[in-house]
Amino acid sequence: MGFTSPVSGNHSIRIRNKKWMWITPSGVPRYNLKEKDLVRVNLETSETIGRLKPSIEWQMHLGYDLIPKYHSMSVKDG
Repeated sequence: MGFTSPVSGNHSIRIRNKKWMWITPSGVPRYNLKEKDLVRVNLETSETIGRLKPSIEWQMHLGYDLIPKYHSMSVKDG
């Protein structure tokens, strides 16, 4: 579909009424991404669970609460 690159880009998923989200880690090409690489972020405390660091844009992904009509966001450099 061409929405994101297979090499880079930040992706997150949140489940309604949950206090956490899963987000892709920094520095892992998307074609090498495994389920165990995802990072869990507590939305209330910002605590992370996982062996890798979350995307440096993880705080931007928290913005979905501020503008509830948005369900996805695409950011492209260049």
